[in-house]
Parts: sequence; C-alpha cells; structure tokens
Amino acid sequence: MPRYYFHLVDNTTQVTEFDSEGVELPDAESAYDKALRAIDDRLRDATFQPNDRALDRTYLIVNEAGERIAIVPFEMAQKAR
Repeated sequence: MPRYYFHLVDNTTQVTEFDSEGVELPDAESAYDKALRAIDDRLRDATFQPNDRALDRTYLIVNEAGERIAIVPFEMAQKAR
C-alpha cells in the first residue's frame, strides 16, 4: 500500500508541521478523505479558535516520492461540514 504524508502549511506557505511518519492508505482519494477528517478534528479542538486564523492553514499531501498529491485548505473542509 502506498504511504502518504500530511504536512501542515500556514498562510505564509511555510510547513509548520512536517509529517515524517506518514500513513499507508489504499489510494490518493483515501488520503484526501483522511485530510478532511484531520481538519475536522483540528477545528473541533479547543485550541483552534475561529479567530486565530485556523482556516488559513492547509494540508499538503505528498506521496513517498515527495510528489504533491493534493492541497486541502482548512477553509474548504469547514465549508463541507
């Protein structure tokens, strides 16, 4: 199974949390769904207040080769709730 990495990027396009472990998932669609769930979890976390620019963050999903698979903005996930 392929391994995907979920790097957290802030509004300046700097990686603020580098995922060095990754997760094995069946495909890119599963990785995208995992990112949406992770965003939902973070937005529910008490430390992510709506006024602290939490929605400016993005997950950058890359594969084992370091190729960009998807960019998942927190704001987009918030709209899908």
